Amino acid sequence: MANVLVLLPAGFEEVEAVTPVDLLRRAGHRVTLAALGDELAVKGRNGMVLRADTLLGRIDPNAAYQLLLLPGGPGVAALRSSPDVRE
Repeated sequence: MANVLVLLPAGFEEVEAVTPVDLLRRAGHRVTLAALGDELAVKGRNGMVLRADTLLGRIDPNAAYQLLLLPGGPGVAALRSSPDVRE
């Protein structure tokens, strides 16, 4: 089983987040959704709102994740410009 971290910026492409998360969880992996902003509720490109498990700023920097999932969409610009994401 892998630990998977999914970063959710506002404007994420819903199908690129929801589908892999569903498949990974069905396969038994531990998936954590982390919101890039300061609220757990994150609105995707087409208006779907996902509730993250935590905020990116609260993730333990020493936590071991085997996979990092970055959904596309307009939110990619926020991922690229975030110092927390680059770290």
